[in-house]
Amino acid sequence: MDTNYYLTPTEQKIVSVIDEALFIDKASLKETLPEVKDKNLDKCISSLIMKGELLRLKNGFYVASGKRGLDTTLIYKAAPQVYGGYIAFDTALKVHELLDYETFTIMVATPKRSGIIALGAYEVQYVSIGTRCRGQIIIDDIWVSDLEKTIFDCFYKPQHSGGYQNLTKALLQMRNFSWEKFGFYLDKMGTDPMRQRVGFIVSNIFDRGSSEDVDAFLSRLKVSVRTPTRLAPSLMLKGKMDREWKVQDNLGPEVWRGGRYGF
Repeated sequence: MDTNYYLTPTEQKIVSVIDEALFIDKASLKETLPEVKDKNLDKCISSLIMKGELLRLKNGFYVASGKRGLDTTLIYKAAPQVYGGYIAFDTALKVHELLDYETFTIMVATPKRSGIIALGAYEVQYVSIGTRCRGQIIIDDIWVSDLEKTIFDCFYKPQHSGGYQNLTKALLQMRNFSWEKFGFYLDKMGTDPMRQRVGFIVSNIFDRGSSEDVDAFLSRLKVSVRTPTRLAPSLMLKGKMDREWKVQDNLGPEVWRGGRYGF
């Protein structure tokens, strides 16, 4: 049997404010409702959480659920506000319409904080990438990495991006992508092994001579080819060594070529 919850007058005021804001912090609530004393405000917030009207993202920061229901779009808007950052990795691929499935883990890149917050049926995973936390834009009120930075971040931490198969699919579907800007991100924030892995993947999914921009991009990366590296650095599996990029393919083409060949 369902329990009927009734809101007190103060709780109704809080819900009314949150209905306008979608997500809100305690400081903003206090400013909007100065007549509500701190002790009573804390009590009402706790009550609203118990009644399912609010969900806590962190102490003092809340998302409305209630009748409207909690959806990914709302979480996309709220989650980056918690620790300062942006929607990233495979979630950013979704925002850029380059991912064909929905995930229940929302990825956020931050400059300092890492951790996981449970939020209803979803979880928000915060990943610290330090000074690489840059390159964000606003799309439909969502702080998200721009397209080129999204691809950079996915190469930087493919384990948070659904792996190289998602990357190959994204690279082949992209429109209005700046290879020059992507190269700039790689120059400023990448490493030689990362640039080698990018060159290996890109050169194997795009035909040489099919795009002047891609050819120029690959030439730009060639100066980074110095010492051998593995496609998946954390794995010791054997694989064929690509002489051009000095990358050992220890995953196998059935993994990273899925976007082109349908594996």
